Amino acid sequence: MNELHYGVSLWPQYATWPEWRDAALRVETLGYDSVWAWDHFLPIIGDPAGPNLECWQLLPALAALTKHVKLGALVSGNTYRQPPVLAKMAATLDHISNGRAIVGMGAAWFELEHKQYGIDFGKSPGDRIAKLGEALPIMRSMLDQKETTLHGKYYQVSGAWAEPKPVQKHLPIMIGGGGEQKTLRLVAKYADYWNGFGTPDVIAHKLGLLKGYCQEAGTSFDHILGTVLLSVIIRDKPQDVEARAKQVTTHNRMQQANANVMAVTGGPEQVAQTIAAYAKVGLQGILLGGPPPYDMETLERFQKEVRPRVRELLATAGKT
Repeated sequence: MNELHYGVSLWPQYATWPEWRDAALRVETLGYDSVWAWDHFLPIIGDPAGPNLECWQLLPALAALTKHVKLGALVSGNTYRQPPVLAKMAATLDHISNGRAIVGMGAAWFELEHKQYGIDFGKSPGDRIAKLGEALPIMRSMLDQKETTLHGKYYQVSGAWAEPKPVQKHLPIMIGGGGEQKTLRLVAKYADYWNGFGTPDVIAHKLGLLKGYCQEAGTSFDHILGTVLLSVIIRDKPQDVEARAKQVTTHNRMQQANANVMAVTGGPEQVAQTIAAYAKVGLQGILLGGPPPYDMETLERFQKEVRPRVRELLATAGKT
């Protein structure tokens, strides 16, 4: 198999711009493939009544400061902006970064920020997914075609122009979510990247479904780069793992350590075995969750110790 894609999703909550910027620049220096920020207006882990930097302001600022790392939103809530507006934003980011943008899309889920900001939350998750299903072809057309027209239930776009087109001939779209009846069908039809959640067994099941949906849609399963978001703590001693977890919990005003946040912990060998297990079921990318205060020890050791060991494990398993 090809080398895995390794990215870092730096939480933009409970952090200053200099802290987030410096961490992102270090991620590029360390040789990661991508940097991500989540697209929310309030903190989503811990106390929501705290600071949270806005994703689509962070990304172009970072684009102007970096040269190689890809940049994306993990992921943008479709309800937050009209699809043509977000397509224009993504194309502009692609120009600022000279072809390094990835536009992440999701149906949106955080009801509190919708209420506070006066954004229509929709009647149900199915309603929001239906909106996403209309938004995706609009965005794809705006990024690729000279003119876009779509008159749907939720969005009406009439002869819309979007110039300049992205630097990339095909600016990639990521879709986040694992809904097996609707979301994965949208992934099959429109996505270049997919971000899912769950154990290797869960991911393997969803990849199997996705492959079938690609066959139904007449699209290429092999061209979708599947990723999983894992929060990693690399420490040699259990007490040091606990100390780091406590630091994150306290800093982000969490009542207790969140199992989904502290998913992969331990020494380099233990972490490498977990990463390899995901790759063995067909996943092609690992995104490391980066809660503040940003854990440079983990990010550095992952590149120096875990990444080479994963390569060895996959080679031993016959995946070169």
